Amino acid sequence: MTNPSSYADVRSHTFWHAYGYLYFLLVTISYVIFGSMLLTFWLFLPRLTDAVEEGMQQAPSWYPPELVLTFSTGGELTTNVQEPYVVTSLDPILSFQRQEPVSRMFSHMLTIDTSANIEDFYDYDSHILFTKYAFAGHDKNEGLRSFFYRQFMQDATEPLIVDYALYLVVLERVSPYVAWIPWIAGIGGTLSLLVVPWITAFFWSLWLLFFLALLTLGSWVFSALQKRTLSYGRLYVYGMYVLTLPLIVTPIIDLLLGVEIAFLFTILFFVMMWMVLGNANAKKKRVAVKSSRKSVKKK
Repeated sequence: MTNPSSYADVRSHTFWHAYGYLYFLLVTISYVIFGSMLLTFWLFLPRLTDAVEEGMQQAPSWYPPELVLTFSTGGELTTNVQEPYVVTSLDPILSFQRQEPVSRMFSHMLTIDTSANIEDFYDYDSHILFTKYAFAGHDKNEGLRSFFYRQFMQDATEPLIVDYALYLVVLERVSPYVAWIPWIAGIGGTLSLLVVPWITAFFWSLWLLFFLALLTLGSWVFSALQKRTLSYGRLYVYGMYVLTLPLIVTPIIDLLLGVEIAFLFTILFFVMMWMVLGNANAKKKRVAVKSSRKSVKKK
């Protein structure tokens, strides 16, 4: 439905006919998107498993042997080291995220200072800050987020002491399962292709139907400028088909350019709608001319 002349029969289509077309178009696009992502995942799986294996080999060095953290039943943190204490052994983890704007903001992964407040977070140049009563971290979507230790110590009957020995015990127990995480993710993602695109398309269609209600107001203006007498409901049905062009072209252009173009989706919609209405108007004029010619010949 990217050719304006292919809309000749749309005038007789019902809302549910048009919605069925839109929904299955979104299902197809969802399969393409999720399928390409899944294919990329499987292609990079060997490198990912190697990275996980390398990470598990380095994991014993991530926790400083001298550091002891004590969390009281009331949710207070005390340490045995001079503060502020920067856990430099975790800093290499940031190298995996250096392309993220948030990661470039900080020099360290974790800093501990029980005399600090959450409000002092950005003074420490650290991705995560442990204070006396809470720890805070920077989320690239939601900004600064903090959590109080008492949330995790509500049912504790004795203090939680975290030291290097405990860290090694936990690491030893989880290591056999970590290697399977990439494979589990890949298999789970593959199985999800049976359901996820259909669910995604449904919620995507709801959003588009709402957005289309606004776009149709503009289509109504175009219809009036071209002296068409189409109702809002008929233009809305037209719009469900017209969405084909922006739904296909917009992600392709964004992918090729590597950047999103503001209002590109809306611009493509209105350009296509103008062409569709113009084509239908021209066809109507041609039919009128032919009819007048026939009537002249009969006379």
